[in-house]
Amino acid sequence: MLSSLKPYVFVLQFVFVETQIDRVLQ
Repeated sequence: MLSSLKPYVFVLQFVFVETQIDRVLQ
């Protein structure tokens, strides 16, 4: 089950990092 959720976790982490970067740049 965990291995099937891995892609979603990766995407969520990527989105989180992107939003953090956007905050810093603004």
